Amino acid sequence: MTGDRRDGEGYAGPTVDVLAATVGLGFVTYPLARSVLSLLGGPLPAGLVTGVVAVGGAYPFVAGPWSLATLGDYVLVWTGWVVALAAVALAVAMLAGGLAPVPAQASQVLLFSLAHLGALVAVGVRGVAPTGRS
Repeated sequence: MTGDRRDGEGYAGPTVDVLAATVGLGFVTYPLARSVLSLLGGPLPAGLVTGVVAVGGAYPFVAGPWSLATLGDYVLVWTGWVVALAAVALAVAMLAGGLAPVPAQASQVLLFSLAHLGALVAVGVRGVAPTGRS
């Protein structure tokens, strides 16, 4: 076999799609995985969990019905939510200095979970279904 694909497509396009989906999923998965695993004191490293989720989750974006554009929108909106929620958390912490402190891992889990929820709602409200169809 010479490595040629019979349908005329090259390997570069699908390879880039797999890498893009893996990086995007890893970007949004790692912070939550790290926070949850440190809160639970789990024996698995966050990098391993993130790698398995990102590589395994890349399939629907490459060979399945989900679009990379939707994933890109989700990553962008998720990042905005993280920044906004972190700013609000910082402002609340500065204004209410007398409140009992919340453990850092618990506040990170809450922040990243709310960011995922906000991104899912924002991307969904825009009219993009999880399957990439409008």
